[in-house]
Amino acid sequence: MSDKSSRWSRWVVLRVALAGLVGGAAGYLYYAKVGCLTGTCPLSSNPWLMTGMGVLFGSMMTWPGRIAAKNPPEITPHTPSENPPADPSEP
Repeated sequence: MSDKSSRWSRWVVLRVALAGLVGGAAGYLYYAKVGCLTGTCPLSSNPWLMTGMGVLFGSMMTWPGRIAAKNPPEITPHTPSENPPADPSEP
């Protein structure tokens, strides 16, 4: 497998890491500006949890998905005449 076709190329790792850093900063910023003042909100009252959630969400947004198949299977359309619905009045 060549370096360019690798799923985890340097660019992908860098992109996910940068998105995690931006998400972490956004999570901490949310805690600092909007967070819960009374301490009753389990996520937004803790800076560590909000930063961690930001890192998680930021990384998930740029995480590489599945590689699409080159030749996807053909899907044949269903015609209603092939399988008529069962008549509920017949036993």
